[in-house]
Amino acid sequence: MTHSFFFFQDGKLKAIQGQVPEENRLVIKINGDVLTTISCSPEKLTFLVIGFLYLEGVINHLSELLMIKVCDQELVADVLTSTPFDCKEFSRSSIMASACTGGATSGQKQLKKIDESIKTVVEANNLFSLMKSLYHNAATYLATGGLHSSGISTNGKEIIALTEDIGRHNTISRLAGECLVKKISTRGGILLTTGRISSDMVEKASRMEICILVSRTSPTSLAVSLAQSLNITIVGYLRGGKFKIYSHPWRVKL
Repeated sequence: MTHSFFFFQDGKLKAIQGQVPEENRLVIKINGDVLTTISCSPEKLTFLVIGFLYLEGVINHLSELLMIKVCDQELVADVLTSTPFDCKEFSRSSIMASACTGGATSGQKQLKKIDESIKTVVEANNLFSLMKSLYHNAATYLATGGLHSSGISTNGKEIIALTEDIGRHNTISRLAGECLVKKISTRGGILLTTGRISSDMVEKASRMEICILVSRTSPTSLAVSLAQSLNITIVGYLRGGKFKIYSHPWRVKL
C-alpha cells in the first residue's frame, strides 16, 4: 500500500511516496461464535485460517471443515465444523503469544514429541542456501520491508512453500494451511523463519512434525527447553557464515 511520508537524509527532510506493509484485523468465527481476532497481512487468508485452526487443535483434519468463507471486505472468516467447539473455553485457556501483533494461542494443546524414527539430517552449507532463497523470494518484504518470512523445505535443498506476514506466528500458520490444502507432508521437514523463535513457535513446529527449526535471530530460553524435550533441533543466528545450534545438534551435518 502506497503512503506519503517524509524521508530524512543529510540533514534534510523530503516528502516522498512509498509502500508500507498492510495490516488487517481478521475475525475468525466457528459455527457462528467468535473464536479470536488476528492481526495479519491481507494475502492468502484462507490458508492462514485453516493453518491457525489446525495448529491450535480446533481441527485435526481438513475433513472436519464443512465450510470456510473469508470475506475480504468485512475481514471476517466464517467456519463451520463437523463437531461442536467451545469458543469461550478456547478464549479462557488461551495465552498471549510473544508476537508483535499480539496474537493468542491455546494453552491446552497436546504437544507431541518428534518420532525417533524420523532421521532428518541437513548439511550446514544447505542451511545458508535455504535462508538466502527465503530472502530472495520474499517479494513483499523486498518491496516494503517490515515483514516476516517463513519457508518449508522437505529435502534440505530447496524451499517448496514460502509465505510472508506482519506476524511471525502467522507465517507458520499460513504454511501449515497451505501444506494441508495442497497435501504437502511437513513430517520431518525444515522450517526457516526470519523472526525470533519463541516457545509457541516450537509448539507449532511439533504439530507439523518439523524436525529442524531455523532462524536468522535468537530462540528464547523456553523455546530451547521445549525443543530439547520435543526432539526438535533449533538453529539460530544463521547469518554471515555462522550459526548456533541450541538443541539436538546431530541433525546438522558439517
